[in-house]
Amino acid sequence: MQRTFREKREQATRNISSQRGIHLRLCRTVQMEGAFALLKNDFGFRRFPARGKGNIRTELFFLALAFELKKLWMKREHNRLKTRVSLKMIS
Repeated sequence: MQRTFREKREQATRNISSQRGIHLRLCRTVQMEGAFALLKNDFGFRRFPARGKGNIRTELFFLALAFELKKLWMKREHNRLKTRVSLKMIS
């Protein structure tokens, strides 16, 4: 069991140290910071008040929905709706 853990850990270290791993980590940092900052600052979200996987999944769904609706609303307010999909959503 200990050998398997060490092997998996070494594989994980190789993966994140590779060129692709470094690129993915850099992209993730940039993309996720804005989303979490918006949830924390604009929505006032700090922790899940619900307990249980089903309840948390439902709450996360509503948070994601609110996040996407806010993005759509901001695009609409600033006349940045350029795709057909976005135009269909508001008409």
